[in-house]
Amino acid sequence: MPKQSNYKDYPVLFVDDEEDNLRIFKENMDDYFTVYTAISGAEGLDILEKHKNIAVAIADQRMPHMPGTEFLKLVKERYPDIVRMILTAFAEFEIAIDAINDGNIYKYILKPWEVQLLRIEIIRAIDQHLLKKEKDRLYEEKIRTVKKMARANRLAALGILAAGISHEIKNQLVPIKTFVQSFPNMKDDEFYCTRLYTIAEEEMANIEKLLNRLMVFSRSSSPHFEYENINELLNDLILMTEGERKKKRIKIVKNLSDNLPKAFIDKEKINQLFLNLILNGFQAMPEDGTLKIETSIPVEHNNCIRVIVEDTGKGIPEENMEKVFDLFFTTKEPGKGTGLGLSIVHHTVDEHRGSIEIESEVEKGTKFSVTLPVDPMSFDRRQKERRIDEPSDG
Repeated sequence: MPKQSNYKDYPVLFVDDEEDNLRIFKENMDDYFTVYTAISGAEGLDILEKHKNIAVAIADQRMPHMPGTEFLKLVKERYPDIVRMILTAFAEFEIAIDAINDGNIYKYILKPWEVQLLRIEIIRAIDQHLLKKEKDRLYEEKIRTVKKMARANRLAALGILAAGISHEIKNQLVPIKTFVQSFPNMKDDEFYCTRLYTIAEEEMANIEKLLNRLMVFSRSSSPHFEYENINELLNDLILMTEGERKKKRIKIVKNLSDNLPKAFIDKEKINQLFLNLILNGFQAMPEDGTLKIETSIPVEHNNCIRVIVEDTGKGIPEENMEKVFDLFFTTKEPGKGTGLGLSIVHHTVDEHRGSIEIESEVEKGTKFSVTLPVDPMSFDRRQKERRIDEPSDG
């Protein structure tokens, strides 16, 4: 928080239709703050347009043409970072409370105001402004960090997929190689050549399909929402992770709902989300484990899709349950995990206005339940109710 001598760097706008009040305010506050005054809401908006660095706007409620609450509502719409305060008589108290609950003002000051008390409230308002700016800066920094880590996580996942697909391609090349090597000696055996040729052709098609899916997954693109079939997406991921699954002889049990609607999603990010959960399940299990993948329409949210990924791995200790989505948190040995995957899963679910829940029991396994709205753009997550005595963000 800045020292008092720096408060002049954060100007204050005072709006009142009485010139004497403007003069008194300026005389008493000029030594502490950079002060702009306006005799009407319209003039106040003009000043805000010219001076983009104003931190606090104070308005008298009872003004002709544009009451203080209406002026501050416009300020909120156009300049949401400005902290807004209103001067009101006791008789207008309920108007001020409504304005607070609507988020249009940060605080009300009862008239007649005392110079010292108002000065303190302005200092607090500037502090609030700075806190909000810092919060926004930290949030933007977090988003940048998550994006960088998502790219790193994506490359790590692609490495695992490429290794698995390479193994699959080698297996599928066997009949092709056999056909090519034996053809000179067996070309007169029509049945043998036809049969082996058909197998080789099928394996070439499988190789092409695997490579195409890998290319689609690895192709980086800007965020793009379209209606996609979640079941098809999961089936593709299961196919792409086949090599990794075979290494540990993991059994996959699918229970995909037939009546699942298409979901409006960013396919690239949702692909990454479920790939992380599938690979996380593989890594959590010893050999011969079971991974269950289930899709359904939740009874309590028929405009949503639920995807469950459940493993029979070692589970998550209770003391780690609240940390699993933290950046860089991992229980893996050094060099074997970055702690990126689940934090990116959480971020992607949040971007799609969904939710994710974890159930886990040590030595028995972990279940991730991801609920995604069919259309996140029209889905309104329930917000906590604001208390009357709680100030807004400013």
